[in-house]
Amino acid sequence: MPNKLINVLFVEAPPELYGSSRSLQTLIMNLDRSEIRPVLACNEHNELLNWANLNGIRSYPLSLPGLPPEVPGKRRMSYAVSNAPFEPGLSEWLFLPVREFRDRLKFRGVRDELSKIMSTEKIDILHLNNQVSSNRFAYNIDGSVEIVQHVRDAPLSRSLHASKLASRANRIIAISRYVRDEATVAYNRSISDVVFNPLDREFRYSQRKRNDWRTRWRIEEDKLVFGQAGRFVDWKGVDTAIKAYTKLCADTSFMETTRLVLVGAPADETDYLAQCKCLAEGLPSGQVRIEPFSDDVMGIFSAFDVTLHPIKKPEAFGRVIIESMACRAVPIARNLGAIKELIKHKQNGLLIDDFEELCEGMLELWRDRDAVRKLAECGASSLDVFDASFVARQVENIYREVLYI
Repeated sequence: MPNKLINVLFVEAPPELYGSSRSLQTLIMNLDRSEIRPVLACNEHNELLNWANLNGIRSYPLSLPGLPPEVPGKRRMSYAVSNAPFEPGLSEWLFLPVREFRDRLKFRGVRDELSKIMSTEKIDILHLNNQVSSNRFAYNIDGSVEIVQHVRDAPLSRSLHASKLASRANRIIAISRYVRDEATVAYNRSISDVVFNPLDREFRYSQRKRNDWRTRWRIEEDKLVFGQAGRFVDWKGVDTAIKAYTKLCADTSFMETTRLVLVGAPADETDYLAQCKCLAEGLPSGQVRIEPFSDDVMGIFSAFDVTLHPIKKPEAFGRVIIESMACRAVPIARNLGAIKELIKHKQNGLLIDDFEELCEGMLELWRDRDAVRKLAECGASSLDVFDASFVARQVENIYREVLYI
């Protein structure tokens, strides 16, 4: 007798195609369609809807408010600290019914949308992407559907409300051991599933794309290109990368033989991008290139020699790290959060702790091109655990266990 086809509804809350959406996209494309039937419901502004339609995946827009923009200087909620006991205060217990009622009221419309989709598509599993707080609208759904919560962000805000919502999930998947430890504390429950973000086998170094992008940027092949790609937000340390590069350019030889390329788009309405541009004004024209976001991520990383990731807060995973290594760009990243799970220091990249170590690491690779080549080769050959097919099989097994199949 053939196995029962498992109908899975994937829910994505953010309004834009962030790294979490790209990881979800890769996962869905690598599922075994003879056993899993994916259905997508996401923010009506997310480009995933168009992608799903083009790939024959049933998809539905959700009238979600999206995520609030990051406001510089705004005090954040307290974050979970691994191994710290979770002890909600009396005020949290008293306020919990209010928060739950507010969620039901605020998300009544989207809850009804989801309920209708689940009924129409005969959904077996509700697979929620991102953390609990981004998907709290879905936890108010009544019914017998099983919930798989995929936690892709950290640090996580600690609240009784979040832990109560998470307790309703049948399974929680963490994208790194760091996230697993954070979620264990923040959600006050044991979590065993660690499934890394997936990377397609086709996502690999391309000499043709490297040549195309370097020609577009007017950068000769003999120049060592330091690069950074992603959203222009303060915590990613774009300004730190520019400051380090500017400092090293005091050495004329370094400046003449290198370039810095920053590719991305601002994630909010702040003037952070303008501030970054100002930092590079003291250098000759073309020395630092700030380019708009492009869908050709593989081409961009292929054109880099070294990828800079001087983050200012712990990274839940670091997708740009594995994408860089797949395209033979050596990562230099600050050792926060899950970064050490991806980079083995001086084997497939460099781990740094501060600004001075960032400068030292950049100088080290500039002085030794042979080291760049060896680190790049090692990085490109150390990605089996992130293989999209392998990751998809892990998730499929979790579905079967949840449904007792």
